[in-house]
Amino acid sequence: MKKNKIYKKTFLITILISFLYTFMEWFFFVTKPSFMWIMTIYQKTEVLLLTFLILAIPISSLLLVVWIISFLFKQNYSPKFFKWIGILLLSFILSSLSIILIDNFTYTVFGFGIVSTKRFWRLLYAFLFVGLYIIIVREVKSGILSSSNFSPLLPRLVLFLVLSSSIFFFLQFPKVQKNNTQNNTEVFSELPNIILLGVDGVNAKNMSAYGYERDTTPNIAELAKEALVAENAFSNSGNTGGSLTSLLTGKLPSTTGVVYPPDILIGEDAYQHLPAILKQKGYHTVQITMPSYGDAYDRNIRSGFDIANFRSEDTQIFLPLVRKIGAENGFYFTNIILQRIRERILHIFLIKKMDNPYEAVTTPIHPISEEERFDGIINSLDKAETPVFIHAHMLSPHGPAFHPREQVFSKGQEQSSTWMIDFYDDAILDFDSYFGQLFEYLSETGKKDNTIVILYSDHGMQWDSCNRVPLMIWFSNPKYTGKIQGNVQLLDIAPTILEYLHINTPNWMQGQSILANDLSPTRNIISLDVASDIIKPEGEAGWFIQEAKVSPPFYQLGVTHLVHCNWWYSLNLRTPNLNYGEIKDSTNHCDGKNIITPEEAKLILLENLNDEGYNISIYPEDIPINFIKVDK
Repeated sequence: MKKNKIYKKTFLITILISFLYTFMEWFFFVTKPSFMWIMTIYQKTEVLLLTFLILAIPISSLLLVVWIISFLFKQNYSPKFFKWIGILLLSFILSSLSIILIDNFTYTVFGFGIVSTKRFWRLLYAFLFVGLYIIIVREVKSGILSSSNFSPLLPRLVLFLVLSSSIFFFLQFPKVQKNNTQNNTEVFSELPNIILLGVDGVNAKNMSAYGYERDTTPNIAELAKEALVAENAFSNSGNTGGSLTSLLTGKLPSTTGVVYPPDILIGEDAYQHLPAILKQKGYHTVQITMPSYGDAYDRNIRSGFDIANFRSEDTQIFLPLVRKIGAENGFYFTNIILQRIRERILHIFLIKKMDNPYEAVTTPIHPISEEERFDGIINSLDKAETPVFIHAHMLSPHGPAFHPREQVFSKGQEQSSTWMIDFYDDAILDFDSYFGQLFEYLSETGKKDNTIVILYSDHGMQWDSCNRVPLMIWFSNPKYTGKIQGNVQLLDIAPTILEYLHINTPNWMQGQSILANDLSPTRNIISLDVASDIIKPEGEAGWFIQEAKVSPPFYQLGVTHLVHCNWWYSLNLRTPNLNYGEIKDSTNHCDGKNIITPEEAKLILLENLNDEGYNISIYPEDIPINFIKVDK
């Protein structure tokens, strides 16, 4: 084959194989529960073509560099050198695609795969990968690149793919620039540190700071005298991923589409959130939560956190600067598919064990322990040279089993069943000790007078979003203390922080500041939960969504809730019915004339879904309505 044909054909086939790799991964994700399941056909196509373009650019650049080197040397062996580079690169792409397809197949059909292999059994996959690579190198050498046949369709096909991808890129570029822009007023001359500290699955009624008979929160109760305390706070989702995303964005799960993994923020939602606003004002932003469910990078919170779970965006395959040029969903998916092959190769060659993202909340041993989370907060404060915003989420009370450091209420007992209250209360007491240590540190270091601390819980025990959850805020200004009896939601946290800092609250935030304490007693609080029947436990692998049960018009949504005064209403979207009842320990009591009827609650909840683009036309008008006597 002539030199120019060797160069041209190697280049074209390598780009085409890159598209094949992208397409096969895209096809796997688009046909299973993934961040693409509620995207339009246009958006899904955009992900495919933009990801291909992002992968094609570095591959083309590498081949171009090799060609330049070959051209400069002008030796007889130069075409062979270029050809061998092409053979090795092509073979690696095809081998990677093969091992991914095999892993997808075995996991889908037989329930095991690379991530589930341990110790030396991982080497079997390593031998398989090496064997595939040797075979493919031989086939590519003797077949694709050695053939003299050169179809005129090949360059046309590659040109078509590149042009199509480029068009999609330029169409979405202006949107990204707009989303990266915020308009806010001036802030303090000296910005306070902000610690947004969450605790998983805690009912306010199980905290002595809220009147519980057991002394589960002695430190919090004492410190609450200096705080602004919301007596009737509620989460906006019964699932950690949806709740934390709502908290940071100030948007309902029905607005962002983030309810449960693998949901992610897409489009402008990926850039509209509290950490992005604070970062633009000079904050160093840190998140310490858990993998997958609460991780900002996994939920696609863009340009927000400098550090998330002890890694930075700079450790990702694509730098934040590159991501800002556009192709946002393409960059996200590119990072996913390259991460998938990277993790698997490191795992099978015994270099680095592949983590299962769901083990963090289904087993007692977490990749990041409670001590590491707490130490991360302290270290971030110690090392901060600029004001720091820390979002940390502790897991001590996460069920169904609990692992407190010390047994007080459960002393002498064994945890023989799930959700044992004595162990649950011990877990809350465990968290309270960390909270006390935090304020000791702030006082001893002189940081207390210039630090805002917000305490919250993402949902109630057993993922109940109609139970009251703790919400307390310690401001550096003692002006803001006391109790708020009106209903408050986690969506209110971001607007409250912004008002305190004298930053305009953007109109896309759906909560409101609680500083003025002028909340209407009849204010409606909406929350949304994943459908429980589509979540399937798979042993140690964790909880997964069953794609066969995800369908329009409500997709992964199962129940939407409304809290009004001291009443709760739960509308089931999959098995149409509405349950309602009284929140007996609420302090927000309304006049009986102001209490809405169950039918009115149903209309409010359906209207919210309709406003967010869900098709409610097939939801029946007449549904069973049941009064439930349950102690919320």
